[in-house]
Amino acid sequence: MAKSQTFADKLSKGQRKSRVICPKCNTEFSYILHVTSEKSQKTGAYRFNQRQERVCKCNEKQIYN
Repeated sequence: MAKSQTFADKLSKGQRKSRVICPKCNTEFSYILHVTSEKSQKTGAYRFNQRQERVCKCNEKQIYN
């Protein structure tokens, strides 16, 4: 049988996650999935590239524009 998990266990698990803070603006990073479409040179079809990016207040305008 599995061990039963209490509400306090769930809260402590959420607090254990380390938060990454930007050294420039002192705000916490949020992660987004950045999807770009590029045309393939071989086939001419469009391909989608996905990558995770960290966003904070100091680089927000560069990523969203």
